[in-house]
Amino acid sequence: MKTYILSGGKSSRMGTDKGLVLLHQKPLISYLIETLQKLDLDIKIIAHHINYHKFNLEVLEDVYPKKGPLGGIFTALNDAQTDCLIISVDTPFITEKQITHLLENHQKCELTLAFSEDKIYPLFGIYPFHLFEKLKENILQNQLKLMKFVNENSLKKIEFNFSSLEKLNINTLKELKTAEKLFNYGN
Repeated sequence: MKTYILSGGKSSRMGTDKGLVLLHQKPLISYLIETLQKLDLDIKIIAHHINYHKFNLEVLEDVYPKKGPLGGIFTALNDAQTDCLIISVDTPFITEKQITHLLENHQKCELTLAFSEDKIYPLFGIYPFHLFEKLKENILQNQLKLMKFVNENSLKKIEFNFSSLEKLNINTLKELKTAEKLFNYGN
């Protein structure tokens, strides 16, 4: 399955592009790339920062820049022309087992998202190609709320039991410090 890592762009709260922030001398995106490569998936990165090219993967720029996650998902579907796995760079500790679980429970043409403790994870999921036109319409109308879009479409939720590190969404320096602690000492 074609797999796309959304870079999330530059975070004003972190001072740089989130995927390039270092955790134990490695960019956050490195952890996710290593996991995905073990599964032999076709991986591409959706990003605008030139430093993403050093990972020797194809880097795509958004078709519609500055449209948030919906813009990134649209870009992925536009490139894939089929269902595709979407994972955000700011959740770099998703495991092989979890990715496999999601893939095994996906049925073609179905929006399939991770679900844990009454929370949907819209940036760890499989987006079907049939949503392409709806995404384009939302983007052109500047309706960019990801959860609103998800809730307007038929959805299959796949249950997960994430550890504190796996579900951590790293968007701030405080969350990065939390990740360092969890990474070093466990949950």
